[in-house]
Amino acid sequence: MLALISLCAAQNAPGSFHYKFSASCSADSGWTSSSFDDHEWLTSPIGPWPKPAYPADGIICARFRVPIPAAASEPLALRTIQKENLPSAEEIYVNGVLLGRRGNLPPHPTAVTGRGQTVFATPGGLIPQNASSALVAVRAWMGPTALLADSIDQRFAIDRADAAELTARENDESWLLAWLPIWTAFSAAGLFGVGLLILSRVTGERELALFSYFMMSGSAFALFMNLSAQGYLDMTQRQWTLLYPPLQFFAPFAGIFFTWTFFRIPWPFVKYISYAAVAAMAAGLAVVMWAYTPYPWLPGLSSISYGANAFFGVLYICADIWAMLFRPGKRVLAFVMSLVPAADILSTLFGLPPLVIGRAYIDGLALTSLVVDVVMATILARRAWTNWREGASLHAEMDAAREVQQQLVFAPPAIPGFAVDAAYLPAAQVGGDFYSVTPLAGGSLLLVAGDVSGKGLRAAMTVAAVMGALRAIYTESPAAILILLNNALVGQLRSGFVTCCAIRVSPGGKALIANAGHIPPYIAGRELDLPGAFPLGIAAGIEYVETPFELAASQRLTVLSDGVIEARNSAGELFGFERTASLTSDTADQIASRAKQFGQEDDITVVTIALAPA
Repeated sequence: MLALISLCAAQNAPGSFHYKFSASCSADSGWTSSSFDDHEWLTSPIGPWPKPAYPADGIICARFRVPIPAAASEPLALRTIQKENLPSAEEIYVNGVLLGRRGNLPPHPTAVTGRGQTVFATPGGLIPQNASSALVAVRAWMGPTALLADSIDQRFAIDRADAAELTARENDESWLLAWLPIWTAFSAAGLFGVGLLILSRVTGERELALFSYFMMSGSAFALFMNLSAQGYLDMTQRQWTLLYPPLQFFAPFAGIFFTWTFFRIPWPFVKYISYAAVAAMAAGLAVVMWAYTPYPWLPGLSSISYGANAFFGVLYICADIWAMLFRPGKRVLAFVMSLVPAADILSTLFGLPPLVIGRAYIDGLALTSLVVDVVMATILARRAWTNWREGASLHAEMDAAREVQQQLVFAPPAIPGFAVDAAYLPAAQVGGDFYSVTPLAGGSLLLVAGDVSGKGLRAAMTVAAVMGALRAIYTESPAAILILLNNALVGQLRSGFVTCCAIRVSPGGKALIANAGHIPPYIAGRELDLPGAFPLGIAAGIEYVETPFELAASQRLTVLSDGVIEARNSAGELFGFERTASLTSDTADQIASRAKQFGQEDDITVVTIALAPA
């Protein structure tokens, strides 16, 4: 990830060349001529060029004696041979004549990253007929970045112009085909990330979206660096540097955010330190690469940047190790994610050997990142798809359960002599509250209301069992109803229970109530005084007693579930008994709405009964 671009040889040639580190070798000094005496210059074998020790002005002058094929005839052309691209500037001469330049040399230097022109036609008569060689002189400038890490390795060939053009085109096509599989792999990884983002929108999996950002940004950075190294991004070094920091920063930033979120790592301070280390790394390297002047502090800043990268990697690995220890369900994913920072540290400190594929190669860090991306994306996509399918199946089951519950718990019927009102607000798609209002012979009314422990589908299934049992009971005695319901539910509720009250009200207002652990009803803002009793389903053989009371013509009996009293606002405050008591003269809908607006956490049921005016 952090490796700077290097330039390697594409073709070996016998012999040597002469070179000199000096800004004094300007074009007017005659050193570009074939007759120039360069015996005092330094000599180097054909291969990577020597470079001046840092700090230096970066000027390198080199003279090559390039052979000319015996069968070659005019028009001739010079072909430059380079395997990778180095941000630099250069002037190329043949027998003292300037054929081309790339970028700008000092005093106003501009390094460029593109391959530029690789074939230069020579003017007629520049190379004498039947000459066996020609003098190629190159005046190149290496910026501080190149002086700190890279070497030029450029070679030359002279041939007929058409042959040089054909060879250059064939080499470019061959080079493109060699690198195409690697570029395709990173492009496919980026498209895989786009697919994950789309899948996250379908499934609602936030972690999938976070990893897609990590995957897309990492693939974009790898492609950017690789295309730059091969010279397919034609821009100045400073234009390149403007793109480098955000691309370099975003991938590890997304990785940190994903890791801390997905594994729920409780170290926010370490996360922010990791962000700071990544920012320091990207910013420091951006300053180093921007510089055209060899400041003495640049090597130190470069070392600090690499140190920040290694520090970030250590923190990242520590987070993954913590996830392996304390998130056993995600242990494999944490291990896979730890491979990227481990490879980053090894690459930064020691360098990882590249995987060579024909004429192309992929460095160890990029290869590790690519493999981790594919493995993680596959696992996460499969998990998300499975969860979504299970959720869709559960949603269908909940819809069916809601339809059944709507048939079991419905609006109370109109009963002559009474004004009955009810409100039912489940906390989920289905709820665990229930009520039943039934007219009796002689004009009386029977109300059975209760609350199943828990919420959701299991509670709704218990409600269905309770309502089924209730419909099979033919007694009008509230106590007998509770006894029969209790016997039917014992052993059927696992660890749950059901609170319930049964009330019979006569047309004149005389009433009987039996209670099984349910919240006592309210009359005129006061709770009925009832004896305590066990909820239903806990133990067999429990006897329930009936308590008489009277409902006056001007009063309202209010029966409700604990979802009203246990409503909780954002500050953690309960709705409570006092608020509930103050509302018992309101309608069922008004009481339920107030509790829901306060902060519903459980199913809310309210049933009110009053004597209808004559």
